[in-house]
Amino acid sequence: MTAASPAEVTLFPQESSTRIDSFTSYEVTVENTGPVEDVYSLTSSDTASIDIAPRQVELEPGESEVVNIWYNPDSQKEAGRYSFDINAKSRANGNTYSAQGFVNVIREHDVSMNVQEPGSVCLGERATYQVELTNEGLQKETFELTSPVGEFSQNEVTLEDQETQTVELYVSSEQEREESFNVVTASTTSYAQSIKSVNFQAETCYSSEVVVNPESQRVASGATAEYDITVRNTGTRADEFVLQTSQGQLQNTTLQIPADSSATTSLQFTPEELGEQQVQITAESEITTTATASATVYNGMESEISVPQQEVNTCENTETKTPVNVENTGEATETFELQTTRGNLSQEEVTLRPGASEQLNLSYSTGDQASQVNYQITSTASTFGEPSDTVSGTFNVENCYDLQMNIIPEVASAGENRSQVYEVRLQNTGTQQNTYELSYEGPSWIDIRDRENDDNERTVTVNPEETGYADIYAGIPYQKRGEVEITATAVGEQVKQSKTVKLVVGEDIEEAMKSDEQEAGGAITGAFTDTANSLINQIQGQNTVIRAALAIITGLILTAAILYWEW
Repeated sequence: MTAASPAEVTLFPQESSTRIDSFTSYEVTVENTGPVEDVYSLTSSDTASIDIAPRQVELEPGESEVVNIWYNPDSQKEAGRYSFDINAKSRANGNTYSAQGFVNVIREHDVSMNVQEPGSVCLGERATYQVELTNEGLQKETFELTSPVGEFSQNEVTLEDQETQTVELYVSSEQEREESFNVVTASTTSYAQSIKSVNFQAETCYSSEVVVNPESQRVASGATAEYDITVRNTGTRADEFVLQTSQGQLQNTTLQIPADSSATTSLQFTPEELGEQQVQITAESEITTTATASATVYNGMESEISVPQQEVNTCENTETKTPVNVENTGEATETFELQTTRGNLSQEEVTLRPGASEQLNLSYSTGDQASQVNYQITSTASTFGEPSDTVSGTFNVENCYDLQMNIIPEVASAGENRSQVYEVRLQNTGTQQNTYELSYEGPSWIDIRDRENDDNERTVTVNPEETGYADIYAGIPYQKRGEVEITATAVGEQVKQSKTVKLVVGEDIEEAMKSDEQEAGGAITGAFTDTANSLINQIQGQNTVIRAALAIITGLILTAAILYWEW
């Protein structure tokens, strides 16, 4: 084994001071206190700041040597009191012998920097970093700021000692990005410098999509198609979306949607034209997103027209009305135009909602001839001029009010102060019941009455195809002679007829007829000569008792009437 000797290491001075931009020196004395020669290697605990020369000494026993030590602090060294060790290591046994020293580092130039980071920002949005600088040195100094990204609000700052000022750093990106970078501030005249590592993150804050459900559908023109419009906020920030549509009506035009959420509104679209139609929906915020809804539009305008009575019986010369029903059987509100081949409709157009109906009237003025009149009514959707629906019907025009009037006898004779009765026959040849009002033209001792009434009414009501009867009473006054004409008139609904008969007073009927023949040149007057004495013959045809009773009653009634009129 190689012999070794201990050593004694002494540092002088034990403590010293130096500025950052300078150095201080020490001396280390290494003494071999052992019995044999040995080699000692010298090192320090702060190799970055301490230089040693020489680094190795060879000493005989009892011999010593002085080694120079220089302390030169790095420019980044903070001000303060630091300790360090100087070591001498024996080659023989590897033992280390040390001495401790101290150094006071003085910074005449210094700067501190604090950076406040903004966090993540949106694409295209500017991130602003607040960079706070403080001159920690002992004198006024100018500092320059540098960064590999972004721009400073100012690149240089001049600060008095202990003065603080804030500078802004602006960074943005159009792409998603996450990175770290250093912000450096350094004196333009000294070693003073500060470095801070900061983070930058740019993300897609505003992103969206619009979804339409259903994307397409079939709808009738004039009907309303409804779509669900869903806006999805796929960004990282809450956003407000303003919605617009090229056609139709949106339930909501503004939606507030949190990040990574969605909201739904509705779109109602009422097309007016046929064919394929497109509706564009736009959602505007920090960005603009669009979607398209489509509609296949068909003609859904349909109607159904009907008449409750396809055959209407009516009379001549009558204003007749019959109801007409129009129903909207289509899918949209529509105005239907109405036309008829006969008569007039109460409305020429009608507007109806789907499923609604309305009743109109068809009016028709009949002529004076019985006939069968056919008509056709058409309902046409007005929007596109089609489709149409048609209904047909018939007016059966009847001879409702007609009359055949006869008076029997047509010629009669009676002596003075006697009476004569004429029978009026009213045959209703129409199809409706009619009431006839009777009147006459003749002497005041003539009267006309309904045979069936006891209240002296001059009206006769007759059913169709039946005959009603009235009587003309002639109470001949005293000393009355000659020929009298009596005209009876029957007036009913849409009909009027008159008939004239003769009464010969004071002459035999045969003499009167001869007189008439002489006045007429030998011609017979009246078409009913054979029935002139029918009433008389009817009385004469009875038995003697009845004939006597009828003659007495008739004479008494007429005599009383004559006396009353003469009075």
